[in-house]
This record gives sequence, structure tokens and C-alpha cells, in this order.
Amino acid sequence: MKNKRQEQPLPDWFDLAKYKPLKCATDLDWYTQLVIRRECWDFAHQYDPALEEQDDQLPSMPRGDGAVQKLIALMRRDGVVKLEDIRRVCKSYPWGDHILGEIDRLKPSVHPLTIEELYRARTGIEEERRKRFDQLFIAELTPEGRAPYMEYLGLMNTYHDQAYENSGIGDGVHTYQKVGLTGTGLSTFGVNLRLPDSLLIQQFKICLRNSRKIADLKIRKTVRRQNTKQWARYRILPYIDLALWMRQTGTRMPRPAVADALFPLGRKDEETVRRTIRPLAMSLLHRHSISFLQLKHQASQCMNKPD
Repeated sequence: MKNKRQEQPLPDWFDLAKYKPLKCATDLDWYTQLVIRRECWDFAHQYDPALEEQDDQLPSMPRGDGAVQKLIALMRRDGVVKLEDIRRVCKSYPWGDHILGEIDRLKPSVHPLTIEELYRARTGIEEERRKRFDQLFIAELTPEGRAPYMEYLGLMNTYHDQAYENSGIGDGVHTYQKVGLTGTGLSTFGVNLRLPDSLLIQQFKICLRNSRKIADLKIRKTVRRQNTKQWARYRILPYIDLALWMRQTGTRMPRPAVADALFPLGRKDEETVRRTIRPLAMSLLHRHSISFLQLKHQASQCMNKPD
């Protein structure tokens, strides 16, 4: 006779019925729901993605920013949080402003570089070279009234001059960014829009190949479109909310209990949780995973469709 599985108590707020709207959710809806959960998850881990796999040694969630606490309350109340509610709770908090930026400033995978992105690009440069970067590209007047930025720009017409070679002006930003580029996958390109598309595409492929070689990035040749309908069937969002609750409270639920919570009728077992649901959920919580970036690309297409 098989031993009867001991029931695991669930939090009062956990109700699979709250996630029914996911059956007709768009890619943009999924992106929004995952962004708010990823930000809460990152906050719980205090920006340390290396802690994701250390199941037995994770700290409980710090109190932190009010936006995070209110978002968690909304997720537990509604399951699928409405965008207007996200805006309402986020607008008054610094972290909330960051979250709204992730949702509202959604861009396609290839887009013109913004000033914000250029500024953020410098964070991927090692400290000593970043100081040099700032000296070259921030037009700050010295006490003597000279602008180092303008002085170094004057070297640009002396391509074989040693001073120009030493200045670093001619170096591509991505050549300084190996650490940041490896982590984020983001690079910076200059494009001459006067060239025909055929030539630009040819040169862009060469540039991609060289930049990935510098960063030592291995890229899949093809990427399938993300199947959000399958995510709904696998109860990915309820799993993430349970995992976040466990992280916040320090509760440990064995996989059989998680499987019972997600699939009360027994349609999936603990092996499905271990081999499929958890890896996919953790991938979607990682801001630089292929799964999340592909969803982000699909969501940006929804946002940028003509009315």
C-alpha cells in the first residue's frame, strides 16, 4: 500500500482561479506580469542572481522599497495585476519609477541608441578605463577653463598621430565592455544611414560576429517564439508567486506539495516541477535569459503595432 502524501498548508491568498485571465493574455500582458515579479525577485535576492540555485541558503526578503511591498500585495490579491494598479502603486516610489520604465520604455531588440543607454553603457567599463571614458566624453571645464573633451576631439583628424592612438577616442565602446557585454548581451554600434540596406546588413553581420567573439558569447542559430499558452498550462505565474512567497517567508515546500498546489487534479507530478516548470520560471525571472528577451521582443512588437 502506498503511503498517503501529507498535505502541505498553502498561504490563504493562493488561488489558481485568480490566474484564469492568462488564457487570453497577450505577449505584452505576460511581459508586464513577469517584469513586476522579476523586480520583486531581484529585490528579494538583493541583486545577486548567483543565489537563484542555492535553495537552502537564501535570506528572507528585506523590507525595502514600498513599491515592492505593494506590488506583492497586489499579486496576492489579484494574481494577474491590472496595469492601472501597477501604475498607481509605483508612481510614488524610486524603485516603482524604475519598474514603470521597464514597462513603458519597452523597445525592440534593435533600436536607435538613447542617451540613457549610452550613459548606462559606461557602467560596463572597468573602473580605471571608466575614468578615462568620463574624461574623454563628459565636457566638464577644468579650473583653467579648458575642456578636455574638446581638446581630444581635436585629435580626431590626426589618425596616425601617437597622441590620438593613446587617447582612446578611436576605440569602440564595446571593446572596453567585455564584462558588461558578457553579462547583459548589449553592445553599441554606429550606423551610416546613407548606405544601402544590403551593404548595411552585410556589415552588421560582420560587426555582430566580431563583437560576440570579443565577449565570448555563444548564440543559438534559431529561437522559437515563446509559447505563452503553454506557460499558462504549466502554471508558471502561480509557481513564481509561490516561490516568491517561500523566499519572503523562509518557507520550504517539497516539490510534491508544489505539484499538488499547482495541479490539484494530479495532471502533473513533481518531476514536471523539477525538470520543466522551475527551470522555465527561473529563466523568465532572469532579465538576460533568451526566454525573457524573446518575450520582451514579442511584447515590443505588440506595443509598437500601428493603431
